[in-house]
Amino acid sequence: MFIGGSYPGIRAALVRKKYPETIFASFSSSAPVQAQIDMSVYYDQIYRGLNALGFKNCTNDIVAAIKYIDDQLSKPDTAAAIKKQYLGVGAENNSNEGFANALAYIYNSWQSYEVEGTLGRV
Repeated sequence: MFIGGSYPGIRAALVRKKYPETIFASFSSSAPVQAQIDMSVYYDQIYRGLNALGFKNCTNDIVAAIKYIDDQLSKPDTAAAIKKQYLGVGAENNSNEGFANALAYIYNSWQSYEVEGTLGRV
């Protein structure tokens, strides 16, 4: 038996298909079903979830901040300044993608800890 969730879920499904004589059964949970390069759609779910929980003002602010930061990153002279503003001296050496990834980190715990970080606490 092969079990996997999220990306390992893809592996569970594919290994069963490729080696049915070896893998008797697979359980694949929450596996992505469409390969794509731009995974920004992941954050669409977070946006909808925040809005559903009453955080519309927060999501509006986040969208405005992202638009502003994208605009700043599109110009070499302002890209370095905004990187230093958020991450400190030396941050201007990061790629725009790396910088954006660092800012997006706060969303990466959404599924694990909910908005207020209370999931799993007693």
